[in-house]
Amino acid sequence: MDDRLGFAHHYQHRKGVAASFILAPPNAPETTYNRALLWNAAEAAETRKNSRVAREVILALPHELSAASREALVRDQSQWMVNRYGVAVDAAIHTPVEGDGHDRRNHHAHLLFTTREVTKDGFGKKTRILDDKEQGPQEIELIRSVWETFVNDALERDGFPEAKIDRRTLEDQGIDRVPQVHIGPEAKAIEERLKDEDEEGEGKKEDEDDKDGKGKQGKGGNGDGKQNTPSNAKGGDDGKGHKPDYKAIDQDRRRSDLAKEIKDVNTERAKWPHTPLGKQIRGIEADMSRLDTRLRHFERLESKTRLSGVVRSAIGKAVKFSKDILAGRVERRRTLRLTEREKQIRVNRQKERYKRNYREGIHAKLKDMRTRLDILKGTYTDYQKYKLFVDSIEKALAAQPVKPTFERQSRIITNQEYALKLQLKAALVRENVLERFRPPPPPARPSKATVSPIRAVIERAQRQQARGAPEQQRQPIPSQEPQKPTTSSLFNMKASQTKPVKILTPEQVRTKSEKIVSEIRQNISPQYKAQPYPPKTPKPKKMSGKFNKAAFGGSRKPSPKPGPSQP
Repeated sequence: MDDRLGFAHHYQHRKGVAASFILAPPNAPETTYNRALLWNAAEAAETRKNSRVAREVILALPHELSAASREALVRDQSQWMVNRYGVAVDAAIHTPVEGDGHDRRNHHAHLLFTTREVTKDGFGKKTRILDDKEQGPQEIELIRSVWETFVNDALERDGFPEAKIDRRTLEDQGIDRVPQVHIGPEAKAIEERLKDEDEEGEGKKEDEDDKDGKGKQGKGGNGDGKQNTPSNAKGGDDGKGHKPDYKAIDQDRRRSDLAKEIKDVNTERAKWPHTPLGKQIRGIEADMSRLDTRLRHFERLESKTRLSGVVRSAIGKAVKFSKDILAGRVERRRTLRLTEREKQIRVNRQKERYKRNYREGIHAKLKDMRTRLDILKGTYTDYQKYKLFVDSIEKALAAQPVKPTFERQSRIITNQEYALKLQLKAALVRENVLERFRPPPPPARPSKATVSPIRAVIERAQRQQARGAPEQQRQPIPSQEPQKPTTSSLFNMKASQTKPVKILTPEQVRTKSEKIVSEIRQNISPQYKAQPYPPKTPKPKKMSGKFNKAAFGGSRKPSPKPGPSQP
């Protein structure tokens, strides 16, 4: 019984309620555990017409757990909220009802808790922490983290360690997928009502067609195209007299149609790897760039070698195909960059205006996913065709030997050319050196005719012949045309012309020096002469330690030194 409105609510025929209970602080009065008394007292405690009477938390329960485990899980979460905020929690556990079109996994719980603390005297002060702009979001995140911990522990205890829940969004988890939308009871009731109206409109249309004798034409409906939208249904207001515009919210689509569209897009997304679509597109673009490099190599090979007509035709087709898909590649690349830039601009604008980043709408996510899927499909299709062209060219090249159009002969540089090149380089370097840093010029060498050994031999033979030397002693006169001597002959000739160097021993050098010094002393006056050096006596040779050891039997004891007591 609602005392404020004077209206009785009946829930005894409601289906799918597995359990319901109320938890409160230990010092709460007994009337707190009566549902009608609890919420009538909560209504009476509020004096303002826009006061918040209660808050609700909806928990999705794991369908893997048993009924007892799910109830224990809800009790743990409710007790934690009682201890955290000091409020009373009214919990109800709902199970899916067979035959009503519910998902058999849809186990959930509703936690309705008061906005004021419950004391021994009744309701106390308001729990403002959940209404605060800074601390409220932090508290909500804390509730979600506690629930995540409770559920994962319960799943692990019941033998489901692989099943985990994550409170983060799909974007924060790095999952590239569009989140599903929830179809609540209001949306379902509106769709059922619209469905009935569609059926009635079809019946009226058939009756009118039968009367006119034209029969049924086209699809069912009343012809105005507006009955299939939820905007024609009468929705409830939000407490301020504002009716929600479902047509703008769902973009002229039913909620079930939107959910089906999201499911189809996610099914199409599941055909590709889990890597983000943008990263996959960039990877395929990089592979296509490598194919461009290989194709340019084939073009250079075609200009420098003799290839068969089949290979030349394949290269020409590949070049034409790369030019045809170039415009599409550039357009898809531009579209992807534009989409990412628009998203970044929206995030920056929200941070600048509202000091926070709001979640992207479901329709914007759906549009972005479709755009990236189209870009990925087109890029991958072009890459497969492009790769097929390039691979076929490589196979054809491997099947036939490559014949170059010309043979490049390696030029051999002689020693004379190499020496001339070095002289030119040295002259060029010498010209760039400043005058004060240049070395003095080398002395002029005699002409080649004066130092030529062949010329000297010819002249000697001519002189002998002029003096009338006997023929046995005459040297044969070589031809007047001198031959170029070889390296070995020049070396031997120079070696024969050089005088052998006399090597003196140290004793000979000492004797020679003493002789020179004695001659110099004789020319010195007696007053300046110094005393002569004493005669040198040879030093006695010492025997080596090995000889001493052998003489004394291998061990030689040193003679004792005289001490202070010895004479």
